[in-house]
Amino acid sequence: MEKKRGLILNCSLLSNVELAQQAIIIKYPKQGKYLIYGLSKIQMGANIASEPYIWLNESNSLHELVKQLFFALSQNKSDLPNPIDWKESASGFLKNAGLKKKTDLYKDSIHVGVQKKDGILYFTPTKNQGRKGFVNASNGEIEITENAGIEEIGKAIQEAFDKCE
Repeated sequence: MEKKRGLILNCSLLSNVELAQQAIIIKYPKQGKYLIYGLSKIQMGANIASEPYIWLNESNSLHELVKQLFFALSQNKSDLPNPIDWKESASGFLKNAGLKKKTDLYKDSIHVGVQKKDGILYFTPTKNQGRKGFVNASNGEIEITENAGIEEIGKAIQEAFDKCE
């Protein structure tokens, strides 16, 4: 993960191959909420947070969580213009995501990166480093076919959250 002037960028390791759909799920256990949003590719090749920004209560059904994840993945765009003002772009992300300040993104949260490519979903658990952001956890990603049932995809998401550090 690369940080540039306060904006979170996710430089995909697969940037030189077929474009994958990507999203983020952040779980706020103390609040009992999830934040789901997509990642879209900008012209410089990095991925940047993009709409939709979806908040769900943990009490929502597993079906709803998986449905909203697939919706966020389907909204990925490519070749978006590079931000002119990175600070303004970061501020816009926080506002659009319903967060007041950058620390709200990291405080008491766990984060799973999601990638859909060639019919496979990859869930990557992360380690929360506070203001330094999220980095991939040392214990690997979970793979499951996108055609698996909602319950199985939900279990894979939960397994990824369980592996977060």
